[in-house]
Amino acid sequence: MRKRIFCACLIFICFTFFACESFKGEQPKTESELILVQNEYYTIKKKNNEYIGMIYDVNGNIMKKEIFKKEPRVRLVSPEIVELNNGGGNETWTIFFDVAKLLTSPVYSNVSLIYINNEKMIVYMDFIDGALKLVIRDIFDKKNYYREIVRDFSEVAIPNDALINVKVITDNILRITYLVGDDYTEKEEDIALV
Repeated sequence: MRKRIFCACLIFICFTFFACESFKGEQPKTESELILVQNEYYTIKKKNNEYIGMIYDVNGNIMKKEIFKKEPRVRLVSPEIVELNNGGGNETWTIFFDVAKLLTSPVYSNVSLIYINNEKMIVYMDFIDGALKLVIRDIFDKKNYYREIVRDFSEVAIPNDALINVKVITDNILRITYLVGDDYTEKEEDIALV
């Protein structure tokens, strides 16, 4: 009886040893592409040390495909508008896509998205014609709405550093808080948009 138990144990140990050795050389398969974010209108994948961003229209066709060194951020800001941005530190760029109307916005730096009368607009600071200005405009076409506002904005290295807050008060009034003058005084102002 002892010999049978000993033989059974020996066979079991040998079987376990050979089974472990055969699995040892087999490494788990790794995907060359890893999907980080995905929905019906966008996909962000990581492949090696690069990121692949794809934006799709309502029919599933690719509107934009781009390779990035840094992981881009993407979000749906309305049922048919996708926001894609990348960058970091002092400079972040943003592009908007209307996946229903097949529109692509210009590239913007450091923008704030706002809604006025259910229209999607953006607000940002920019140096235009040598002056720091607040720009309020339609995302896709400045012919629909475009306005530049000049104030005594504080001199800053990064234009949007002069803009502290943007808030929609009514469909026609925007409240901005910004820095003015050499002493960087905070000022709040309501701006009529019509």
